[in-house]
Amino acid sequence: AAYRARFPGAEIGAPAAELASELGRQGLRDACDRVYRTGDPLRVTDLRLPEFGSPRERFADLTVVPQRGRNDEIVGLLIAVTDITEQAQARMAAERRAEQMVGSFRSLQDAVTAMQQALLPPVVPVLPGADIAAAYLVAAEDSVAGGDWFDAIPGPAGRVALVVGDVAGHGPHATAVMAQLRTATRMQLTVGAGIGETLRTVDLFAAEVAGAKLATLCIANLATSTGEFEYCTAGHPPPLVIHSDATSLYLEPTGAGPLGSGRGFATRTAHLAVDDVVLLYSDGILQRPARSPSAASVEVADVTARILAGQGFPAESAQPPVERLCSQAIQALVGRSGYSGDITLLAAQRRTPPRP
Repeated sequence: AAYRARFPGAEIGAPAAELASELGRQGLRDACDRVYRTGDPLRVTDLRLPEFGSPRERFADLTVVPQRGRNDEIVGLLIAVTDITEQAQARMAAERRAEQMVGSFRSLQDAVTAMQQALLPPVVPVLPGADIAAAYLVAAEDSVAGGDWFDAIPGPAGRVALVVGDVAGHGPHATAVMAQLRTATRMQLTVGAGIGETLRTVDLFAAEVAGAKLATLCIANLATSTGEFEYCTAGHPPPLVIHSDATSLYLEPTGAGPLGSGRGFATRTAHLAVDDVVLLYSDGILQRPARSPSAASVEVADVTARILAGQGFPAESAQPPVERLCSQAIQALVGRSGYSGDITLLAAQRRTPPRP
């Protein structure tokens, strides 16, 4: 009855090759011959079978075992076919939906990353008294842009404001919060507000922005003519000063807290000599896999100092040292340990201004 239902109008005893010619193309006739010769059973899953007399396809699991006689000789084959068409079609539909979801997610990733790049400065300023460079690396864990940002804003009398900020999380919301905080910070610094005033104003603004609480910033103001360097570490890792003699030093944190912490925004002052480099960064460079924060801090200081001194790293004469520092530091540090969070670097090297 099953045979007649499956192959209506076919004769009992008709060769399988006549009923389903595609079986030969799928290699099943040869496979069945091997079972007959060797006695080794055969199981095939998700076999495509045409509907007899119809263009539709059906799916089945096929099991072939030898039929043995009294003396254990093989006298034939027993073939069991289990129709799994409904299960196979449901699985294929789920796979198609999954592929569509992956495509949609990748499109979202690309859109958010493009938005992040559009919101970051397209260039850094060119100044007579300092060389400035920056680098940004998107998080590896979910490969979607997040809340890191940097800025370099020229001021009067050869001054330049340097900013690196970090909003928790990744994705469109973190990027939107980052854009608002960066705009608020840049507006204050552009009109000449000091570091403390800028942070107090941005702190008030952040209280009205969902997701901005506990964002961290490091804001600095470098006077290129004198080397005076004022900075505030608002919950952020402190700047790293790298000297031309391959030594480096982390500046003292100022004790200021993240936005919304209520801890105030005290500043400190340091001095940069000509050719000294100051590096501002996000904590993604410290929070790398298989590295404790303290070990990563030591590694960052060591690698950046050796890059600036040209020790063990190729130096390109046409590339300013700060550009080489940013690009090679990321390559060296990430190449050793990998990374998970966003990484942002902003470096400034004090230079002797050229003659007017």
